[in-house]
Amino acid sequence: MTYAAVPTLRTDPALASGYVDLLASRDYDPGLRPPAEKRGLLAGMGMTAKQGGSDVRANTTLAAPARDGTRSLLGHKWFTSAPMDNVFLILT
Repeated sequence: MTYAAVPTLRTDPALASGYVDLLASRDYDPGLRPPAEKRGLLAGMGMTAKQGGSDVRANTTLAAPARDGTRSLLGHKWFTSAPMDNVFLILT
């Protein structure tokens, strides 16, 4: 998942500049700190919504834009890989 997150992040230069180098790091940093304060990051992925199962087209989770430029997730993800990771890609 960490490897797969990099091309997606590169579609947004601002996100890529803050995360890609840390995701490419060979250092594992298990501490609980903000991602920017760590030596390396791992990425996970939220893939399926409970009502969609393996039919990703049936997912109803939405990513609603917030005023600060982030997004809030509205819905329920049924499968999330490696929940101990630092950052997540969420398929909506």
